[in-house]
Amino acid sequence: MKKIIKVILIIILIVVLINSVKKSTEKIYNINKIKDTINDLKIGKIEIPSISVNNKIISRTDSEILDQNYVGHIKESSLNFDETIILAGHNNKAVFKNLKYLKKNDEIFLTIKNESKKYCVLNNIEIDKLDYTYFKNIKNTLILITCTNNKNKRLIIISKICV
Repeated sequence: MKKIIKVILIIILIVVLINSVKKSTEKIYNINKIKDTINDLKIGKIEIPSISVNNKIISRTDSEILDQNYVGHIKESSLNFDETIILAGHNNKAVFKNLKYLKKNDEIFLTIKNESKKYCVLNNIEIDKLDYTYFKNIKNTLILITCTNNKNKRLIIISKICV
């Protein structure tokens, strides 16, 4: 009887170990897959010196990208500096945690496909999450968006190209 219990316990242990190795292998595969995807989807970078932001911009905003602490380009907006570019990121210390501290004339440096522009902040506004009135196509505009502590609100930064 003791031998049977030992055999059963060993079998259970082996099954648990195999599942653990399988999950670890899948996780490594998924991380590598995400890295490959990110390299393929990287379109530029954003730098905001006043709040220590320096991050890659990826051409998607799904959770697979944003949860990896990248800034995502909202596909409904442009990638043309002459139009409105909208970027989104999580409100955490690795991405947009300190956006709320941006003030008028703070500088944002945006590089997209090897072309760079400097933007100056115009407004720092908290909006309802379903308020799209600020997302019009306006020339030379960059809008940054992140969540707030209130799940029904979003923080947006509106900036214009400056010299």
